[in-house]
Amino acid sequence: MTLPKRLYFTLDKAASEVGCDIADIIHYAANGYVNVCIKCISQDNAFSEEPLPGWSTDLGIDVQKFHNWIGEYFVLKDMEYSLTPEGDFLAQDHTVYELVNNYLKVRTNIKFWVEKESEKIWKYEVVPVSIKGLLQIPFRWIYNSEFSLLDGASILIKAFQVPRDNLGQPVVGRFAHDNALFHTDFVADENLLNDNLANAVLGCGPRNIIKRDEPIKVDLNDFLITVDEINRLKGIKRANGYEGFDVNYSAQEASDIDNPKSIAVYAELIVSLISMIPDMKNVDASNIPPVKLKEMLSIAASKNGVVFPNIHPQTLAKYLGRGRSSR
Repeated sequence: MTLPKRLYFTLDKAASEVGCDIADIIHYAANGYVNVCIKCISQDNAFSEEPLPGWSTDLGIDVQKFHNWIGEYFVLKDMEYSLTPEGDFLAQDHTVYELVNNYLKVRTNIKFWVEKESEKIWKYEVVPVSIKGLLQIPFRWIYNSEFSLLDGASILIKAFQVPRDNLGQPVVGRFAHDNALFHTDFVADENLLNDNLANAVLGCGPRNIIKRDEPIKVDLNDFLITVDEINRLKGIKRANGYEGFDVNYSAQEASDIDNPKSIAVYAELIVSLISMIPDMKNVDASNIPPVKLKEMLSIAASKNGVVFPNIHPQTLAKYLGRGRSSR
């Protein structure tokens, strides 16, 4: 019997995985070599659009991409415009955005105002309506309380981040189904979203999710470490992307098959091979959406009696050198 792999670990299991003790894990977390999380269930109503009391987010919008999206799904000229006290003709509407990865689902309500003459976004507000999953703790909170935590103390935390997962791979675990329902029109930008989502309308800074009222009280028993952080630790990479020290003397180094140079070679090779297919010679495989490319390759394979693998579009996008295409 083959059991599924764990998605996250308690501190004792994480220490066992990398061959150290809990004090070592806390030290690594305090100094940015690994990120720790807590589990948060703030709203279990999947259809709620009411603002979540006490929470805010600094998720920001790429206004141009967002404008292109609403221009496709809203008839801007037919919106109900009214004159504001400042003398502007504005129309207000809203839409829902769900940020989803292996560990976290954040549902937000985006209120936006459109200016009548230009039909451009005038302003917007992003309000969280549901937070479910793991919230990552900025390492400075751990650094400031490293030894008191080990002595059994609790700490109060108000600022959290989106935990990183394995870019380019389908979402698995609790939120796998949510990923299938995700807005494919919103494409994430890893530079804006703490290296978490690739090419998106929404992106956030170092503090992604803020508890505005009472802070959350946590201790060592609340801490969790994702399998992606464990893998980064085994691969001797700092959580912030810089090289780190070998903190796992007994672990075998992670394979570099998915490093950027390898993926760039894969992309060139795959695009070249696709161009050799007669039905695909006029297709720009470097720019066509992965979902459409998969469909075209499947049709071409069927015509030639070839079994085309059931590859996920995000995986195809990854090996075309694009990271995540949608979530």
